[in-house]
Amino acid sequence: MFRWEARPVDAGLANGKLFLVSCGVGLDADVAHCFNSQSHGRGILPYVWHSLHIYFTYKPKVFNAEIVGEKCQLGGLVLTAMVGEQYGGGAKIAPMAAIDDGYLDLCSVKPVGTLRLLRYLPGLFNATLHKHPDIYKDICCRKALLEYGKPFWFHLDGEDFFCEEGRIAIQIQDKAFNMIRP
Repeated sequence: MFRWEARPVDAGLANGKLFLVSCGVGLDADVAHCFNSQSHGRGILPYVWHSLHIYFTYKPKVFNAEIVGEKCQLGGLVLTAMVGEQYGGGAKIAPMAAIDDGYLDLCSVKPVGTLRLLRYLPGLFNATLHKHPDIYKDICCRKALLEYGKPFWFHLDGEDFFCEEGRIAIQIQDKAFNMIRP
């Protein structure tokens, strides 16, 4: 029998809404919206189908970001704030993240050609994507403000939401709750 103890873990807030793992505003948000709005079975195959369909029509978004008082532009193919390392399905977009460190990992993947993306795709599943700084960027922060200037879809742990105001405030909730874990 396992004898794990409850330990504190972090959570995130995006425009006041709770998320436990990820908050995405890029391709992943559009995939979540499409996947959740269609009637089909659950599972990886419909998700992959929607991902491929959206990938070939997706227009990357660029966000004006404010992180720790610094302003920059972020975006591209994927822009997601992660509490932990894994999206789900074994995809580790933030392999350096920890669910109890008090930080978000703001990860972005630049748009690249399809063949180049396929070359880097295994890195998403073997936790080496971060070793490709030419397409991947990870910023650790406690909060970030992302402004797009017009409405957009975002997701929280795969559930889609519409952001009317065109800006999203993301922050970590350090040690938000206790979880039984190894």
